[in-house]
Amino acid sequence: MLPLSLPHDIRGARFDSIGDFARYLRGPAAACPYLTDTSENAWAGGTPAETQARLDAGSAKATAACDRLLGQMESVGFATSRFATVAAVAGGAPCVPAYLAGNPLAMRRRVKISDEAAPLAVVVDIGVSASVKAATIERRGAAALALVRLLAATRPVTLWAVSGQQVSRYSDHATDAAFGVQIETAPLDVARAAWLLASPDAFRRAAFAACQTVGGYPGERDINWLQNSHTRHPALLRDCLPALTGCADFLLVPSLITSGETQFDSDSDAAAWVKTQLAERGAAEAA
Repeated sequence: MLPLSLPHDIRGARFDSIGDFARYLRGPAAACPYLTDTSENAWAGGTPAETQARLDAGSAKATAACDRLLGQMESVGFATSRFATVAAVAGGAPCVPAYLAGNPLAMRRRVKISDEAAPLAVVVDIGVSASVKAATIERRGAAALALVRLLAATRPVTLWAVSGQQVSRYSDHATDAAFGVQIETAPLDVARAAWLLASPDAFRRAAFAACQTVGGYPGERDINWLQNSHTRHPALLRDCLPALTGCADFLLVPSLITSGETQFDSDSDAAAWVKTQLAERGAAEAA
């Protein structure tokens, strides 16, 4: 675990793998009430013992949901972009040999070009409102993982799960905390990735405990969105992403801050969301 100082006076941590995250939960965060309390098992998505088991084995149920959604996405191709230096009439730097030869393309400039092999970071804010149903959480995570599995077959992809919370919010020491977990993609650790992205207890037990501990108060509870505000949370966490992940360019899968309809209320909605993300980055349907 790498401690971080984040924007907006947010305490942060970066975990370089799910295994690193699991060790933290079984070490500094082990006594946190979110990992020991059994009074809200149904809402949390499992018992404390089940969460501990999923840290190692992942979630077969969440993996099956990801496979189901992936089956709807097999026809989608994807192209992303990178920057390259090209010859041009106007640009930021001269090419002396071209100029001396009388070549009109005597300047060099940086342009964005389509490249199916360009690296891409997919970052999932695993946060959800208290009223969001388990099936919706499952589909949101399945959509993110289906997207990554499509991309990883042909290009470098990094995958991150992130979360940010205000901890001990009703105390006189309410503190904002956030963390990022890098998920292995070469090869993709499907079962554990599916658990972290698509299982309610990954957020409502593991992420709560991690934020409470990163914030400095592992023995306490009472958590809400960053700065205790669901409206400010998305922008606050986005500002933290470069430090949390080390990525400057990323595709962000949003938190679910709602009690109404979402873009993941059915498998077809989730598949449509994936296709929209691909299209915005230059995707084309495979012939």
